[in-house]
Amino acid sequence: MGLQGYNPSELVEILWPYFCPRGNCGFVPGLWTSTSWDGDAKNGADGIIDLSVAFKLPAGIAAIAAMMIIVDETVAVTATLSSISGAMDGFDQWTQVASRYIEVAGIVVCDANGDIYFTQSGELDAVYIRIVGYWS
Repeated sequence: MGLQGYNPSELVEILWPYFCPRGNCGFVPGLWTSTSWDGDAKNGADGIIDLSVAFKLPAGIAAIAAMMIIVDETVAVTATLSSISGAMDGFDQWTQVASRYIEVAGIVVCDANGDIYFTQSGELDAVYIRIVGYWS
């Protein structure tokens, strides 16, 4: 079963038994947005996203449930959220059709500081990131 195409509420419901086998996992639901990730164009934006600064989340969190929306006039431009550059512990998406918004949702493991890493393969016309919950 792939998780692409589910909205964040469905993801939490689907994944809850895997992350919280005893019902106490420290998950905090909510909606956090950032003016740095609200549809701005990104060109060479690879790097750490300090979640405590950009999204006002507590420092040192373990993981986030997030949604990312991207758009570009070029097909096959990718954007990735992960714990560090090149890690396979998050999710990525690519522009599948020129100038069409594409959304992906999933869980991203945070680094030791509670931050995540953003990587892109080329210029993107717009990137939105919304965090819908976190694990402490």
